[in-house]
Order: sequence, then structure tokens, then C-alpha cells
Amino acid sequence: MSHTDIYSRIKWILLTNFVVNEQINCYHAHFQNDLGLDGWDVNILIFLVEGYFDIQLKNGIDQELKRMNQ
Repeated sequence: MSHTDIYSRIKWILLTNFVVNEQINCYHAHFQNDLGLDGWDVNILIFLVEGYFDIQLKNGIDQELKRMNQ
């Protein structure tokens, strides 16, 4: 799966589960400043991504993630 495919699927998760402006360039977006996601929203996003891709990210990853392109 290419980076473009992964990005497209994560953007779809964002757009379908959160109130996010579709016009924002989500690839370089800061979760809080650009997308308006708080810490709890980032945790939910991580949960949804893990479920969608059937993966498990390391514990505490929510503290490290600040931007979509990480």
C-alpha cells in the first residue's frame, strides 16, 4: 500500500468521523491548530486507524503525534 493510499484512507476516516474542513490540506495539517482536534479526538482517531488497518500502534503514540504527516 502506498503512502498516498494510506493518507487517503486516514483522510476519509477524519472526514467521516470528525467535523473537519474538507478544503484543508490534511497531509501537513496540525491536529489541534488546523483540524481542531483535541487530545481525546486524537485518541479516537488512533483507535479508528488501528481498527481500519488492523494494526496496533505503540502505547503513548498520542503524545508524539502533532501532525498528519507523522
